Amino acid sequence: MLAEALVRELVAAALVFARVGGCIMVLPAFGEAFVSPRIRLAIALAITLLLVPVVGADLSRPPDDAALFLALLQELLIGTALGLAARFALAAMNLAGTIIALQSALAAAAFFDPHQGTQSALTSNFLTTAGLTLLLVVDGHHYLLWGLARSFDVTPQLAIYPAADFADLLLRTSADLFVAAVRIAAPVILVTTVINLTFGFFSRLVPGIQVFFIALPLQVLAAVGALLVGFAAGARVFLAGVEASIAPFAG
Repeated sequence: MLAEALVRELVAAALVFARVGGCIMVLPAFGEAFVSPRIRLAIALAITLLLVPVVGADLSRPPDDAALFLALLQELLIGTALGLAARFALAAMNLAGTIIALQSALAAAAFFDPHQGTQSALTSNFLTTAGLTLLLVVDGHHYLLWGLARSFDVTPQLAIYPAADFADLLLRTSADLFVAAVRIAAPVILVTTVINLTFGFFSRLVPGIQVFFIALPLQVLAAVGALLVGFAAGARVFLAGVEASIAPFAG
């Protein structure tokens, strides 16, 4: 009897850990490339220990091996989908930085990006780091963890959840990524477009003018100024995107 109760508790804990671990693996702030896998594992175990008494499945008897494998796989996919939805919101900042770099002639200024483990544009680095810092400052990571805990009420364990709904959610979230990125970069796009049109007009009026050497520093200066002026609005778009990405899981 004691051994059977222990097996039930271990199975319930494994189901919770599968969802939590899949989420923490890719969740912003917790799943960054510079965060040690051991730290991520320790965080996932700590959260699992907190959640098991509250949301652990009430098993009358442990499922058989095949059912347990499918249940663990489903929990892992649910957690990963939640983390990816939030990750897409942060990726919007990175994409906005790439758009700004292309518009402001800063695309060649590439630096190592600790969030992705590769080189990326200076503005992408700045916006991604600023977005992550902002998320932590406003306790957004608490909201992410709250959404993870609430997901057990919205999608109970051992209940079949339609895969089509997850696919539709991720498709809509990834599509919203591009819309959010353009909205964040909109001030820079507007300013640089006006500058390009203005100097294009001048190059037609005065064919001998060295447009490139005159326009380039002005374009960079105007883009940086527009980025700083419009950063507050872009931050609101980013935070709204994080909230919208977690809402389907939090109910």
